[in-house]
Amino acid sequence: MICVRFSWPFLPLVGALLFSLPGIAKVKIGGRIEVDAAHYRDDVTPLQSGTALRRLRLDVSGRLTRKWSFYAQTDLKNGRNQVQLAWVKYRINRRDSLQLGKVEMPFSLESISNSKLNLFMERALPLALTERFGLGGVYNHLDRNWNFRLGVFGDDHFNLGGRESYGHSFAARWGMRHKWSKARAYLGLSMFSRQPDQSLRFRARPESAVDGQRLIDTYYLTGIRRENKWGLEALWKTKRWVWQGEVMQSDLQRPDLPNLSFRGAYLEVGRTFNGQRRFSFRRGEWAGMDVRPGKTWELAARVSWLDLADADLDGGSQTDWTMGINWYPLKKGRVMFNWVHVIAHPNRYGQNESPDALQLRLQYEF
Repeated sequence: MICVRFSWPFLPLVGALLFSLPGIAKVKIGGRIEVDAAHYRDDVTPLQSGTALRRLRLDVSGRLTRKWSFYAQTDLKNGRNQVQLAWVKYRINRRDSLQLGKVEMPFSLESISNSKLNLFMERALPLALTERFGLGGVYNHLDRNWNFRLGVFGDDHFNLGGRESYGHSFAARWGMRHKWSKARAYLGLSMFSRQPDQSLRFRARPESAVDGQRLIDTYYLTGIRRENKWGLEALWKTKRWVWQGEVMQSDLQRPDLPNLSFRGAYLEVGRTFNGQRRFSFRRGEWAGMDVRPGKTWELAARVSWLDLADADLDGGSQTDWTMGINWYPLKKGRVMFNWVHVIAHPNRYGQNESPDALQLRLQYEF
């Protein structure tokens, strides 16, 4: 039996929206479950093969009025509730809107896109430099051929009502689409700046979540006056093919020590058979999948790289080569298989190693 403990913001929000507020035009309840299995060929760092519940999400969304809408999502993994998102949105006009609450930070194409639509089981290595959620407000402008988002966030990035303070920050993301006869492209730029109140830490798994080991890790960095990040993103898409890549860098200002710069990049390609991936060029994020149950499948390949070594700090450098096969037996069900070859030269301990991971995911959306 699973016993779920709900954190304080989620139950009042859902209860109020579902039962108390008048005039709700539409309410939708859904969720997603993901179960992973992985077999590792470890090298220097011991990696434990096994199975794990990767995600167990529950979400509720709806409209309060013609102008107001809401969304809330929680992760029930391990019988504990963690609020992922909880926001209300005000639609100013057809192109402009304002979100308030715990929202997605407008930074990086892969970060802002829903993980259920990604080509691979885990996000690429450079995403360890990003932060996905923040407590604050985001202004959205969605034009026909370009979009712009600007977010301002307060101390509490990861926990509604939590005690940890991560400093004040802002993030901005701009993107534009381009058309050709049989293809479309999307180019984007992201910026982020924060004045941290406490230490920062950057680390990454080998794009596998069953074992929690990180091969590269900066540990806790103190004495940082400001963190500035930037990212460039590009996507090229036809009816069957997609190429996607990003480059990003995080710069840390330290008044009493040399400044630090961490950087990473990835490039991935995917080919869809008997189906089609849908990308919202207006929003600049993945929007869905057209599936023929039992007949739609994908082949994908990716190389990603992250360097956490600079100046007086060596957190390691890692490159992952990943091959993937996805099959859609159901309209909202997916089976994923990934092979990840990891090259850590060096890892966080200054040693070279090259482990491998074979992993499987069963994913179902309800």
